[in-house]
Amino acid sequence: MNESTARPRHAFAIAAIIKNEAPYLAEWIAYHQLIGFTHFFIADNGSEDGGGEMLAEWARRGWVTTRRWMPEEKAQTSWYRYVLDEYGDQIDHLAFLDADEFLVHPETDRPLEWLSPVLARADVGAVAVNWRIFGSSGMRHRQPGGVLARFRRASRVERQVNCHVKSIVKPRHVQSMTAHAAVLEPGFGYVTADGQPAAFVDGKSASGRTQTVSPTPLKIYHFNVKSRDEFVDTKMTRGRANMGPNHSRDMNYFRHHDLNEEPAALPDGLFTPLQALIARLSTAAREGSALAATSSDVMSAQTAPPRFFVHIPKTAGTSFRLGAKQYLGEAHVWHDYGEAQRETAPAVVRWAYERRDYWWLWQTVRESRIALLAGHVPLAKYAHLAGLRDCFTFVREPLQRIASDYHHFARHHGYEGSFQDFYRRSDMVNRQSRFLESTRLEALGFVGITERYADSLALINDLYGWAVPGLKENLGHASAEHVYEIGADDQEALRALNLEDIRLYEQSLRIFETRLALWKAGQPFVHGAIQQCLSDRVVGWAWWASEDMPVELDVWVNGIRVGGCLANALRPGFLRWGAPRGAYIGFHLPLDAEPGDRVECRVALTGQSLGEQRIAATERMAATTEA
Repeated sequence: MNESTARPRHAFAIAAIIKNEAPYLAEWIAYHQLIGFTHFFIADNGSEDGGGEMLAEWARRGWVTTRRWMPEEKAQTSWYRYVLDEYGDQIDHLAFLDADEFLVHPETDRPLEWLSPVLARADVGAVAVNWRIFGSSGMRHRQPGGVLARFRRASRVERQVNCHVKSIVKPRHVQSMTAHAAVLEPGFGYVTADGQPAAFVDGKSASGRTQTVSPTPLKIYHFNVKSRDEFVDTKMTRGRANMGPNHSRDMNYFRHHDLNEEPAALPDGLFTPLQALIARLSTAAREGSALAATSSDVMSAQTAPPRFFVHIPKTAGTSFRLGAKQYLGEAHVWHDYGEAQRETAPAVVRWAYERRDYWWLWQTVRESRIALLAGHVPLAKYAHLAGLRDCFTFVREPLQRIASDYHHFARHHGYEGSFQDFYRRSDMVNRQSRFLESTRLEALGFVGITERYADSLALINDLYGWAVPGLKENLGHASAEHVYEIGADDQEALRALNLEDIRLYEQSLRIFETRLALWKAGQPFVHGAIQQCLSDRVVGWAWWASEDMPVELDVWVNGIRVGGCLANALRPGFLRWGAPRGAYIGFHLPLDAEPGDRVECRVALTGQSLGEQRIAATERMAATTEA
């Protein structure tokens, strides 16, 4: 045997056994790939949620080794033994983890490199890494995102439950394995992550627990309860891999392990590369599933819905639609710039203008597999057909937009009037607001900012799964950031005339900055607002930008959390706009507040504020009058 074939193929690998972990597998594998593990040996203990099919596809691509593993008892330890016997000579270092356990060093995204001096010692046969139990972070319901982003509060490090360990072993020195620790060959030591001898309970590694928690920052972050609903729906019904289906966990287990005593850190810059790896794994799983069949009816069902772009003039919309044509294909982008304009698609002319049958137009859009309908038309024209989630636009600083519009009219349409005459025309006053006046700004799928075009484009591409390039067309200048000189008197007049557009732009900026910050942090965005705020109740609506699960909210009065609720009540007024979840997006929480109190609604997962309102003092006057 030559040296190349004798060497282990995997410097770091993981052995695990799973059952019904499909929603969490991609994140778990992606994270451990990111920190340096190169292969996964995963047993499927009877999954019924598609997890086995996901593993099979990943195995086909060489990322995992898997097989169905259904012994009557001791499924976990028998799988560990199998991996050691069959593959141990191919692995330098093997970690034994569950799919809710993550090896984390909060100060580096290369914990295996940090641990390498300890592992390099010839006398070390295994490293014991203590748990750190994570609670629900107050979440009752499942929310979008992975466990690393959703659950950020954990038990105190020194808690007794964290004396449990998981192990990273050198397979060639292992005699046997329990669920938590190995029995090593004589002469090889068990150490903690700081290189100190592991002091096990009763002096035996088989206990799986150290006498105290090692002070090293490297820990096994153990998300063993998640949200209350996830615990009830999965962990309570699953049984325990090494004890059989009749040994399940109950709500006492949840209460004892729902530990949210302090925030826990993660390495800086983790989420951007992690999301990219999760996307790769998720895409591979979908491509390998039966849902990726090539029959035309299945492909048609999977086609993304048409999106509606409200192209407000002089907001860089031409740059966007030309970039969209380049990415989506010219045949998949239609326009509506008016009945007489050559850019308007013939089917749009026929159904929207000649026959006035908007419903049939939208069926034609879908059947033609049009990805984008764009035009100088108001939101109300097609939003109820597209649905609010799939409507988007750009807005621009109002004074600069009007100045740009004036120069465009003078340059391309032969306009000869003065700038003052132009901006006083009724059709030019509050022009952006009139395009969007039919519904609340917070409800639109996305509102980009012309002056922040690159960031806006990145957010749109992420939201819709596109890769539209950043073109610069029809700007009249080198960039959309060009600033027109406007005299002081004109500025004053323009502000007085366009108060609605100014408010619209300021609100759009606030929403945009919130969304961008969440995106950079790897966290999801929520559309929502408070509709009514009285001393005895707060009422509103909310939905996730890309997920259909209901939003969990916290309500705060004068900076103190007073309760929580779920946005899953029907809001009939949103039905005509095609709101997500069939318009079951409302929330209502009783209050015991006073006039003048400040009430704020926040997304429980991210802390995103949906707004703050003060209870009107007139309530007290009305109550006095009624009495």
